[in-house]
Amino acid sequence: MDGVWFKEICFPVQSKGFRENNPIKELAEKYLPKKSKKRRYNVVNGKLELKNPSATCSWCHKSLILWDGRIGACCYDYDGIHTFGNINEQHFLEIWSSKNFRHYRENLIRYKKLKICENCSTL
Repeated sequence: MDGVWFKEICFPVQSKGFRENNPIKELAEKYLPKKSKKRRYNVVNGKLELKNPSATCSWCHKSLILWDGRIGACCYDYDGIHTFGNINEQHFLEIWSSKNFRHYRENLIRYKKLKICENCSTL
């Protein structure tokens, strides 16, 4: 491990549970930056669309530790749907080297975009 970073708490518009229970258009108008220059997203037909998607993802080289110790695939998985183990139960390197986590990273590298990447601000 080269370092630990803490992601700031942010508006969880990528969370499926959050999206299903809240009107995205109203929330975007209320909470997202008013100046389009500072926005990552545009609201189109009630859904968020990335303004400037890129072709690379750095999450094949890092992971996320959720509040309860689960190791997640990326910081946009607010609901912890894609987790690979728990550091309270296994050593981090065991989880990182597991067949499932390796398969996830290989697919991310090979196909560039997975289901989890739909609402990513960098892809």
